[in-house]
Amino acid sequence: YHDESVIYLQPGATDGFDAEYDAIKIPGQDPNAPLISLLNGPDEFQINGIAPIAGTYSVPVKAITGVTGTYTISLNNFNSFPTGACINLYDSFNGSTTNLKTNNYVFTLNSSTTNARFILYITINPLNITSNISQPSCVSPNNGKITAIGNNSGPWNYYWKDVNGTPVKTTLNKTTSDTITNLTGGNYSLEINTVGQCDNKDSVFSINQIDLALAQFTSVDTTYLSSGGNVSFNNTSINALNNNWDFGDGLGFSSNYSPNYNYMAPGVYTVSLIATSNSGCVDTAYKSVVVVTDVTGLSSQNMTGTLLLKTLEQNEFLLEGIVDNNSSLSFKLFDALGKLVVDYGNLNSTEIRLPLDLRAFKTGIYYLHIIGTKNSKTIKLLVK
Repeated sequence: YHDESVIYLQPGATDGFDAEYDAIKIPGQDPNAPLISLLNGPDEFQINGIAPIAGTYSVPVKAITGVTGTYTISLNNFNSFPTGACINLYDSFNGSTTNLKTNNYVFTLNSSTTNARFILYITINPLNITSNISQPSCVSPNNGKITAIGNNSGPWNYYWKDVNGTPVKTTLNKTTSDTITNLTGGNYSLEINTVGQCDNKDSVFSINQIDLALAQFTSVDTTYLSSGGNVSFNNTSINALNNNWDFGDGLGFSSNYSPNYNYMAPGVYTVSLIATSNSGCVDTAYKSVVVVTDVTGLSSQNMTGTLLLKTLEQNEFLLEGIVDNNSSLSFKLFDALGKLVVDYGNLNSTEIRLPLDLRAFKTGIYYLHIIGTKNSKTIKLLVK
């Protein structure tokens, strides 16, 4: 034979019968079957919801049977109670007390028994703890940390869980504080109790969510004053709550998401975008934009690729373009008499970007020799 009764913690429950939480014990039809129930005044419970405990709660337990013999009272499925709760069964017949969390109670029950022989004691004492939270930062977004320790002599058992109730860490019989690290944003719970005592503390800790900003944008590389000097910037940043643009000319700034800007003078401008996330994390992206008055194309005769000579302003030029992967080019500037003026050296990159600032040169004609591994080309530059 087997019979059971249920007791559980239920906020809002009273000591009396609660229709939404309790069930009255109804005996079965077999007169020989044993029966166990929980008593509360005149009520005999099959299921009994009780208010959360702070201290010791006791309830009489009635066990009767139609057949005298040996019986066992055991405790099952008590995980709904705090881990530190003490649950003991007192037998008034012989004065013994049994910890039901660790042992079953075996006894002889007489069929003539009609009164409640046992008392169930449930003790849950509050435990004061000291805790500390170290929040993650933009530099270390996954480095949250929580430390806790009981305020008595210990040792303690620590049960850490995440927001879903999944165990994160369990530490038993520890004489010092316990810590969980490398935490990301969310709530974490801790149940701590003192070993060998009937105390318990449930705590919930909140770790801030850190959203990193990633600043990035696209735009044309070159714009022409003859066409208005306009550049459209396409913001592709991630987690950007605020956007601050500096168009690099000392005049233009914007907080729009994807602004347009008109440059008024030729030059090479460094555009910066500062993106800020809702966590206050900042990231900056940079890009150079070339503003020219006009553009002169260079023939690709005898050279693989395309080079453009751009006039930034009077006597200041920019040579840029794409050449073949196998090309290795050297650049040398000569005056009209054939004298070497500047040796710009070799460029092995497929992307050529060579500033030619001749504003300090004397008026006249200069020749830029571009020498490749197989062929070469000369560009005439006029200094006014």
